Parts: sequence; C-alpha cells; structure tokens
Amino acid sequence: MPTTSTTSTLTDVADLLGAYRTCELTTLGRDGTPFTWPTVAVHDAERGVLTLTTSIGLPVKAFNIRRDPRVALLFSDPTGSGLEAPATVLVQGTATCPDVLAMDPVPLADYWRTLFTRQPPMKLPKWAEQRFLAWYYLRLVITVTPTAVTVGPPAPTGDRLGGRVQGGTEAWRRTARELRRYRSAVLTWVDADGAPSSERVRPEVEARTGGFRVTPSGAVEEGRASLLAHGHDAVLGGLTSVLAVGQVQATPDGPVFVPDRQVPGASASPRQALRLVRRARKDAAAYLARRGWETPDVPWEAYDELAGQAAELARRPVLSRDRQVAGSSSRGED
Repeated sequence: MPTTSTTSTLTDVADLLGAYRTCELTTLGRDGTPFTWPTVAVHDAERGVLTLTTSIGLPVKAFNIRRDPRVALLFSDPTGSGLEAPATVLVQGTATCPDVLAMDPVPLADYWRTLFTRQPPMKLPKWAEQRFLAWYYLRLVITVTPTAVTVGPPAPTGDRLGGRVQGGTEAWRRTARELRRYRSAVLTWVDADGAPSSERVRPEVEARTGGFRVTPSGAVEEGRASLLAHGHDAVLGGLTSVLAVGQVQATPDGPVFVPDRQVPGASASPRQALRLVRRARKDAAAYLARRGWETPDVPWEAYDELAGQAAELARRPVLSRDRQVAGSSSRGED
C-alpha cells in the first residue's frame, strides 16, 4: 500500500486524474460546514488548474466559492477507471467562479468532450425536451488552482456498509439506512488552517454516540464535517448520492462523525429525480431574475458537434481516449 506523499503540481499525477471518472468537490458553507458533491473535473495541463462547471440551477457551489475560495477535490472512486486499487489524490486549493454564464461550449471544448466521452449514454435533449432541461446547460465555470496535491493509499474496500440502527436521532438513523447501499464514503473536515480536507473511509455505526466511527489514515480536526457516499456505473450512469453534515468529535476510541441533517442528493427514484429537476429549474429562473437577465438561448448545435466528436473518440482504443481529449487544440458535472 503506497504511503501518503505530497507533490507540487498536478502534472505529477496527470495520468491518475485522467483515469478517475469523477471526484468529490468540497466547498465551505457560510458557517464553515464543508459540503461535498460528486462531480467531474478536467485537468488543464497548460495552465496547471482543474476546470469544473455547475449549472445555475445548482448554484450552491458557486455561492460558497465566491464567499470562501478554499476548496478540496478528492479523486477516490475508481469505478470505470480501468485501474485496480489506484492511489487516491487529494487536491487542496483556491477556486474562482465568475458570475458569468458560459453559454458557448467551444471555450470549454475539452471539458464537454471529456464528459460526453466518459458518459456515452448521455444524450442531448430532443427538441421537445430542450425547454424543460435547458437549465442544465446554463453553466458557471469553476477553476481550481492547487496549493497542495497529496497522493494517498487506495480507497478502502469491503462489503456494503451495515450495522444495527436503533434509537438515536432521525438524521443518524436515516444516514445509516442510506449508507447500506455503499461500500465506503468520503469524510470531509476542516483542517487547522481552515481549509477542507477529505479522505475515503468505511464508517461504522456507533449506537452509543449516535454517530459513525471513522478511521482516516491521519489526524482529523474536531468541528464541522460532512460524510458523502455516492455511486455510478462505468459510464457515469445510475448516479446516486447521500450527503450528511454534522460534527467530527474526538473519543477515546478515535474520531466519530455525528450527523445533524441530510442534504438532498441524486436518486435512482424517478419521482425524486423529477423533483430535483423541478427544483433546479426554479432555482435557475430565480438566479436569472435576481440579476435582471433574460433567459438565454442554448447553442444546441455547438453541443451536438462536441457530442459527435466525443462519439468518434469513444470508438477509438480505450487507453488513448483521455489523452486524445486532453490533446485537442481547443482548451477549456454535475
């Protein structure tokens, strides 16, 4: 098992970053709580940064970054990477997210080609669906400049999480029930310098404390924390997630995460997915209205062209796809 080490640039771990299909992005809320979401990040080797986007229908990440630019990205779920037990990579840094809609996908061609290539079933909305789903393509660009890049041991493996759940708070019981679908989760806390830090762990139900015993490889600061579990198949389909926020507490037997509430995540339930879309459309409309902006037209033809380029790449040998995307002349979820 590799030991933890810190490297100076993303270039040293470029192949690993390109292999991971997703990563876990953490931003800090108004009260300092770390909120973590699964997303897709693309390495821009030329600039030495990571590029992400978020829809204005899901703007919390953008609001948090504008208030506090400190972020963390953990590359820890190897599903679909083709690698067996790869090292994990934690990128801590600062992010920017200008209040500018990125309507033209061409400046972000690498990002969109990567997304379409990694997620071949992803289909652009048909004409009848475009008005209902346009909010997803009203994007804000997030750029992360690293301050520390840490290579850690592979993510823990094992059977699905379990444990007896009786009594305790509703947040604890609900989180424990939902964690049973997963084999590990990402614990995020705030380090001594006030920056978010993450590690993938196997939380164990702790009935005595109404929390989950966590066993990260290093020290964890007490205070606000979050626990994210998410899953997807090899082509980023069937995405599900559960996010609980709460406190990390020190005990004689090691740190314990105690949740106090859950944040809605991705669900395989059609009803919940429809509820998410409706809420996102409403939030997107509110975002535009607060700024006095008209609803812009989505350049569907440009997205069609990039999707076609990704389809061509997908027909080429697997080992060369990400290198071909990253080497495109045009340089740049959730």
